[in-house]
Amino acid sequence: MKYNIKGKGYSLEELKTFMADCNNVYLYGTGKVALKLANLLKENGIEWLGFVTTLPNDEGKTFFDHNVYCIDDINFEKNDGIVLAVAEKTHAEIMSIIKEKRKSVKIYQQRIFGRTINIPVGYLKGADKEKGFFGRFQELNKWGEVFDTDKHHKAHDYLRKYELFLQYYKEKEFTLLELGVFRGGSLNTWGGIKSDKGYFDKAKIIGVDIDPACCQYVDKQEVIIKDLGVAENLEELKTLSPSVIVDDASHFCSHQIMALLVLWDVLPSGGIYIMEDVDTSFNNVGYVGFNDTIISAYDVCQNLAECVTSGGESRNDIPMKKQIEVIASQIDMISFIHGSCVMIKK
Repeated sequence: MKYNIKGKGYSLEELKTFMADCNNVYLYGTGKVALKLANLLKENGIEWLGFVTTLPNDEGKTFFDHNVYCIDDINFEKNDGIVLAVAEKTHAEIMSIIKEKRKSVKIYQQRIFGRTINIPVGYLKGADKEKGFFGRFQELNKWGEVFDTDKHHKAHDYLRKYELFLQYYKEKEFTLLELGVFRGGSLNTWGGIKSDKGYFDKAKIIGVDIDPACCQYVDKQEVIIKDLGVAENLEELKTLSPSVIVDDASHFCSHQIMALLVLWDVLPSGGIYIMEDVDTSFNNVGYVGFNDTIISAYDVCQNLAECVTSGGESRNDIPMKKQIEVIASQIDMISFIHGSCVMIKK
């Protein structure tokens, strides 16, 4: 059977469909991600046969009341399946091992880079791009519709809010750095000095992504291929001297937090940092595995907001407290919208 990868995050409906199409399904992994996914499946009455790893297993070992098997000890049938339930940094290695050892098995994998999060049904019910306070901000949203980015009002509805802040830069010469490219919708929406389309006329637009295939989707914007889960790669991006940074990359909390900690310093006074998809900090949106740290990306932003509001220290005993307080002391304004956090530097 063809080596098969299915994705777009741990969508419950997709998991149900994938698992219903398989005879026997195993979850790969026995860590925190596996535990969260197992809980999600159990809560929704979805059954699986057990857990698998690539390591030899102690006889009788169990996890979440299921047996744990070494992948070499399982005789997979033609229509069996594996759902990856491990951290993103191990995916490439594990996928190559499974491909080599068990070519017939079907695989369900999180769609990591450029993944679209489904907005809960009814959340934007009745929303009208022409109405409300943000109805006056239509130009950036219009370009978002042209290039079919999920940032426009029919999806996340980010752009009408962003324009309130980004209009300041519309005619200025500056660099916008976007982490995550996927299919180029937002890079093309930004436009830039090399493009005759898009919102910004004089900006240098640069996107960074791990997948070289993303280059085919952009117009004339620059694309850099780097793994944004590596701190050294983020450090190298400082030389670009961006005035606006948009983090729409892996959506893993660990990556979101690391990018903020590394890149915040490079922003000039008046610079804007946008952290998108912070709703991955909450498992109740139907996805698990993205909140992979002891403190979530949302909790970092929330504590930044507390320090900005109080003008002092955070009241909470949290990891990276001093780093959060230092960044907060440099924030002129912090604003939350559904799924996104906007920070403006003093």
